[in-house]
Amino acid sequence: MLVFMNDYLSQNKGFSVKVATLIVLMFGLGGGLGVICGGALGQWLYNRRKEYVALLMGTSVFLGIGPLTYLVNAPLPSYPLGATAFLALLGGCFASVAGPNLKAVLLNVNEPETRGVAFALQTMTDDLGKGLGPFLVAWFIKSLGRQGAFNLSIGGWVP
Repeated sequence: MLVFMNDYLSQNKGFSVKVATLIVLMFGLGGGLGVICGGALGQWLYNRRKEYVALLMGTSVFLGIGPLTYLVNAPLPSYPLGATAFLALLGGCFASVAGPNLKAVLLNVNEPETRGVAFALQTMTDDLGKGLGPFLVAWFIKSLGRQGAFNLSIGGWVP
């Protein structure tokens, strides 16, 4: 989805390419922060009670929906750029917390004899999503328009 976000922000929302790139950069920086902090928080929660890690993952992905929906649907140029950049940072942060915790959860919910298969399936579906994701979003854009395609893609985040 982020493959198309820069163009969407510049062509559909009216931002200059520089400002659109800044907003996408802030989402990416938030993603990096979310990976680091999410991994640390996931470990801390796991040390308390391992079931909390799954709650962290679901909650963080769910919380990431709001900022991304804002980026897609709000009349952004009429809002302060700082607020938009902050929400992009926040959205990236929330959206990426699940990533570093996924393999730890997979490790803990599968028997040692089946972990190889579980990790192979996770890797395969992750790579399939990376390859097919942009294709599907492009097809959604053609069918629903950019805003509709982004909203449909965001709907896929609902846990």
